[in-house]
Amino acid sequence: MITKIFIIGAVTGMSDEWKANFAKLKEKILTDFPNITVYTPDDIDIYCEELYKSGIASEKVLHKIGEFNANLVKSADIIICECSHGSLGVGIELGIAHECKIPVFAYAKTGATVSGSVPAFFGEVKYYDKLDEITTDLKKRIQ
Repeated sequence: MITKIFIIGAVTGMSDEWKANFAKLKEKILTDFPNITVYTPDDIDIYCEELYKSGIASEKVLHKIGEFNANLVKSADIIICECSHGSLGVGIELGIAHECKIPVFAYAKTGATVSGSVPAFFGEVKYYDKLDEITTDLKKRIQ
């Protein structure tokens, strides 16, 4: 039974409009699956803000953020990877998911160039034009 989903994707250097897609996708998933907990990169940002406000030394903050992020991946039942844009952080998260044998559903905007390692390790990348296509596919895969 699926109880926790972690949505991952490139955020560093991306536009606010692009980052908002993660919140929109989370909202769509929660509408269709109200009993599932969904985490996004926004949850990591909230944790980061709390750590910085706490006054912890910056080198410890980075370590705690890494641990928090890794634990989100390890605790997920599935990972939704939005892989339209390359990202070292996404690669690390995918490596953790692979090591922990957590299923990854990979999606990319139509026309995006996706790293060859994504389909090599996780199977087919599904291409989409609208976020609704991701949730429609997700319904087929987890119901």
